[in-house]
Amino acid sequence: IVAAPAGAMSPEAQDTATPIEIRIKRSLLIRDYASALPEPVADPIEDIRIRAASAAAYFVRAGEFIQIIDVYGRQCTDFQAFAARKVDKGLDLALDSTVTRTLLGRSYPTPGLPSKAFDRDFEPLVEIVQDTVGR
Repeated sequence: IVAAPAGAMSPEAQDTATPIEIRIKRSLLIRDYASALPEPVADPIEDIRIRAASAAAYFVRAGEFIQIIDVYGRQCTDFQAFAARKVDKGLDLALDSTVTRTLLGRSYPTPGLPSKAFDRDFEPLVEIVQDTVGR
């Protein structure tokens, strides 16, 4: 915010209180993502760091939890899940947003994450537990 308080000015006068010169110089932003990571919610069995513009596969069994932290920004939207038994049969049915929205009664896409995500065969693949207290 920049201000130069003065008396009322008529529109045709164009006489400001004082000349104002503003110079904006961008600072060098150092992103230290490692120090910004929160403490794990539980003891991790494995810590996988997936760099931006890359991918990695990992196996999660029913009942296990994974914690996804978007360290580099806007990469969580690329999360995919498959049923292992279907992949073994040659069926690569990933998360289906249309089926998920239909089954959850969300006709139109909206901000936020659904509580569950389904594949094209209406099988639930993941249940999403969101952090609501900053942990």
